[in-house]
Amino acid sequence: MNSSGHRREKTKTRRKTLADNNRQSQQVHDASWDLVNSFRETNQTVMDSLVNFQDRNAKLTQNVFLSWMELLTQQTESMQHVQQQWAQQFRKQQDAYQKLASASMQTYMDFLLAPLSFSRQLVEATESSIQQEREFAPR
Repeated sequence: MNSSGHRREKTKTRRKTLADNNRQSQQVHDASWDLVNSFRETNQTVMDSLVNFQDRNAKLTQNVFLSWMELLTQQTESMQHVQQQWAQQFRKQQDAYQKLASASMQTYMDFLLAPLSFSRQLVEATESSIQQEREFAPR
């Protein structure tokens, strides 16, 4: 082999080596981009999941708050109804106690005044008898 053949062989080998290096570089480059894209897709999936999670949390919080407000409103209305019924029952009890007290007082007064009433009737009957005797008595 002469020197020009040897050079050609070296050049051919260099070209092949360069081509192999370029191919390997392209494969590394492509693999790197595949890895970067994989990370990007993974990050996007994680972010989408976090956004969905936050949306569900916001809806849950809103539902809990609205349910609490509805329950509070119902409790308030219920307490107002109970207070109204209590006030009505209290008035009925007051009326019943007043009637009972009035009837008891009247009965007690009648009991206390019974001897006086009897005495008055006795005095009136006596006066009436005396008056009748004077009218019918001979003069």
